[in-house]
Amino acid sequence: MPEARIRSVRELRCGVWEVDIIDASRKRLRRRFRAESADGARAAALAALPGPKACTLAEALDHYFEILAAKGTAKKTIAHYRKECRALEAVAGCCLDSISPAAAARALESAESRGVSRVRCYRLKTICAAAGRHALADGLCASNPFSEVPFDVPRPPRKKRPISPSGLKAARALGASGSGHSAAAIGLTLGCGLKPGEICGILADDLDAERMTVTVRGIWRESVGEPNFFVAYPEPSVMRLPAWLGSAPRSWAAAAGSRLLLEKNGRRRDVEHLRSDTNELLRIVGAGCTLYGLRLAHDEGEA
Repeated sequence: MPEARIRSVRELRCGVWEVDIIDASRKRLRRRFRAESADGARAAALAALPGPKACTLAEALDHYFEILAAKGTAKKTIAHYRKECRALEAVAGCCLDSISPAAAARALESAESRGVSRVRCYRLKTICAAAGRHALADGLCASNPFSEVPFDVPRPPRKKRPISPSGLKAARALGASGSGHSAAAIGLTLGCGLKPGEICGILADDLDAERMTVTVRGIWRESVGEPNFFVAYPEPSVMRLPAWLGSAPRSWAAAAGSRLLLEKNGRRRDVEHLRSDTNELLRIVGAGCTLYGLRLAHDEGEA
C-alpha cells in the first residue's frame, strides 16, 4: 500500500494533467501525465510511485468474490455479481486509493446514463462498498470510496392492496393454528404489526404466553452478499398479543428453543427464508396477500 498521497489533480490542456503528490518522505512532487480523465491521471501517478501499490477495484472485487465463495455463496449468485460489475469497467483498473467518492458517484451515474437501472446501480454501489471494506480490513488499500457515495434509490410509496374479508379470515386461521414458523410469523405480523426481521430476533424468554405479551428488542437486517446482522433498538418494546390467537402462543413457546423461531439444526431462522416460506403459504391458502400486506392491515386497524 503506497504511503504517498495525492493532493490535487488539475487539467493543464486536453489530455494532460498535473498531479500534486506528497511522497513517503513528506516531500511534495508535481508530475504531469497524459490521461483521458482525472481518475486516469490519479491511477497513472500512483502506478509511477515506487513501492507496493494499492489494489485496483477489479482486484478488490475478485478478493471479495473469493470470500463469498468460501462462505458458501452460490456460484450462480457470484457469477451474477461479476456480470453486474461489468458496468463499472471504466474504473475497474484504477487503484481504490485513486478513486475519489465523487469519481465513484460519477461512475455510477455514467452507468445509469447508459441504461443501467437505478436499482442495479445501487446494488453495484453496495457490492463495491463491501469489496472495499474487505480490502481495507486485509490491508490491500487505504480508502473505500464507494462507501462514501450518497447514492440511493428513491422508492415510490407502495400501493396498499386491500385484503378481502375471506383473505383476512384465512390469515387469522393460519395464525391461530399455532403450528410452524409461518403460523407464528402470520400471527405476530397481523396481530402486532411486526416485521420478519423483528420476529426472527425474538428470544424464547421474550414471549409470555400467560400474559399474552411479546418483547421486541431489535431487528435482523439483510445485506447484499452478507449474512443477516442484528440491530438492537434503544429500548425494547412490549407488544400485547390479540385474543383471537387463542392458545397459539402457548404452542409457539412449547416448540421454541433458545429463540422463538429455531431451525432443526439449532440455527436462527433466516429472514429471507421466513418471508418467502410464509408468503408461499399465504398464496397456497388463497389469502391474496403477503406478510407486508398483513402488516399494513394491522397498521390500518383491519386486523
